[in-house]
Formats: sequence, structure tokens, C-alpha cells
Amino acid sequence: MSVSLSHPKLRSLYDYWSGKIAGRPVLAVEELEPAELRRWIGHLVVVDATAEGAFVYSYYGATLEKAFGRSMAGQSLELLPESQRSILRDEYQAVRLDRQPVTRTYTADFEGGTATWERLVLPLSSDGAEVDKLLVAAYRLDESAAH
Repeated sequence: MSVSLSHPKLRSLYDYWSGKIAGRPVLAVEELEPAELRRWIGHLVVVDATAEGAFVYSYYGATLEKAFGRSMAGQSLELLPESQRSILRDEYQAVRLDRQPVTRTYTADFEGGTATWERLVLPLSSDGAEVDKLLVAAYRLDESAAH
């Protein structure tokens, strides 16, 4: 599968994931090298998908925390406003069930200004079979690639 991404950092993260999965149905979490993820770390979110169908943020990058005004680490998706929650729930559920990456570009008001962001959601597995984790990255499209 190939995805269309505008931001170079998202393209490089997708290429990294794609190289690791190498045509298999799902990538096991332990196959990711933390040192290799460093270049994206501030823009990454890890979401645990529970057996009950809930989504809980287990990691929330510092750059995203600053941009959105709070960290969601340890928090459930259910704490977000309904309009945001329903979009993310549908997106996360699609990745979980289809085992395929999802991308989305959106424009919204953030702290008094309008910004356009691009997101990439990648499926991961703790057991190599079931998608129970999601690796999410988001970048502002007007941000330079150096960030």
C-alpha cells in the first residue's frame, strides 16, 4: 500500500514503517527501534486500543502537547469534545480493523489562529497478530521540515 503525504517528516515516518513491515499483515511493536524514532518523537502519539474498544493515549509528544495546550498521556479518547472524539474514534477504528495506515489533512482553530495539520496513523501489534496499538504523527503543513 502506498499513501500520499505532503509533509516530508510524515513521508519519512511512513517509509520507515513500510520498510519494517515489509509486506506482512501487521508490524509488531518490538520491531520498532526507539533510537530510530527519535527524529519524530515530539510529533508522535502512541494510542493503546483496548479489547473493550477504548482508545487510551500511552505517549503524547512534547511538540504536540505544546501545540494543543495539553498532554493526553494516560487519558482516554473519551475525554475529548464529541466532534473531535467521533472523527478520531472512526479513524482509529478503521486502522485497527483494516490494518492499514490512514492519513488526514485538516484545518482548525488552535489558540486563536488557524492552522492546517497532516496526520498519519499506523497500525502496530503487541502480539504480531492483533492491532492493539496505533502510532500517530501530526505535523503542521506550514512548518518547516527541520522541526
